[in-house]
Amino acid sequence: MSKNVRPKTLAQRARGGYALVGPISILLLILFPVVLFAPLLTTKIWFYYRNDIVLWRGLCDLYSVDKFLFAVIVVFGILIPVLKMIATILCWYVFDIESVRKYADSLSQLGRLSMLDVMLFAMFIIAFKGVGFGAVEVQYGLYVYTLLILTSLFLNLAVKRALSQISS
Repeated sequence: MSKNVRPKTLAQRARGGYALVGPISILLLILFPVVLFAPLLTTKIWFYYRNDIVLWRGLCDLYSVDKFLFAVIVVFGILIPVLKMIATILCWYVFDIESVRKYADSLSQLGRLSMLDVMLFAMFIIAFKGVGFGAVEVQYGLYVYTLLILTSLFLNLAVKRALSQISS
């Protein structure tokens, strides 16, 4: 006789739209390095100076100017989002459901911390536009970056809802 064993991970138990949480999480992790090298903003000063702002290049420049701000942006803008994506994948595919219940709130906190970088970019755009001697154009990289962070937050909510759906 074989025992009827219930699946232990969320990936094994998820149904419907929730079954997409794992694959989307993996896709986010794969796309994240693209954001590091994609143009986020283009600054234009009058008619003769144009500069594409790329996260990686900006971090390299920032390292030589302000190591503290560099560390803040690397931690909250790169490491925490990547850790959150990896944690979501592990919670979905590896950890048993009871462990995921314990870690769900921590995953939520990581998501809140990773939003700091979006706020920093918004402040930069506002500050530069407020100077009045140039223009800032938002490029596709900033949209992709924001989309990745927001999708990651929605995936966190989906994990919580999947947990509650499985419980009932």
